[in-house]
Order: sequence, then structure tokens, then C-alpha cells
Amino acid sequence: MSEFQCKYINEFGCNESWPGELEILTTKSEFLEVFIRGCDSAFRIVIGKCSTGNYMCIPSVGVGCELSDLSDLFWNTQRISEVMNIIDAVTIASALCNCPIF
Repeated sequence: MSEFQCKYINEFGCNESWPGELEILTTKSEFLEVFIRGCDSAFRIVIGKCSTGNYMCIPSVGVGCELSDLSDLFWNTQRISEVMNIIDAVTIASALCNCPIF
């Protein structure tokens, strides 16, 4: 289990931050399965590669989206926030920056 820090500037221009935790559940050459906790939410996420790049799926809530490089916090936050609330999107994108490249 590794810890990370999430940072977000809200719509009022105020800085918010909170801790998160990342647990790697499965590492394969074609996908990762991780468990992410932060800000009163927790998700089991599958991160994979396809011919157009990376993607993530969260089976328990029925969402998924394309990702950039796992270290691209800005782009991944934007994509994830299209399918989830912004706080969970920031938490997940911040955790992805701490994932091993597969």
C-alpha cells in the first residue's frame, strides 16, 4: 500500500488537498488492477492498454474512459471527471501517477 497526496483548486479558487492510498492488486503485462481510497471513496479499478493507448474501467460503478500516460495528471483528471465527480477524478488521477508502468 502506498500513500499519495491529492490537490485540487476548486471553483472558488481555493486549494483543497487530501490523502489517498493505492494498493496494487494484480500486475500483468496487459493490465493492472488497483484499489484506490481517498476522500471517503474507494474504487477497484482495472487499468489496461489497447491499440489507442491506456484506459481504465471501474466495474462496480459501470464507468470507464481513455487515459493518457499514467503520469499525466491534468489530462487524466479531465477525462475521468467526464464520468465521475471531480473529487473522485482527482483522487484516481493522482493515484495513477503512483502506479507502476506496465
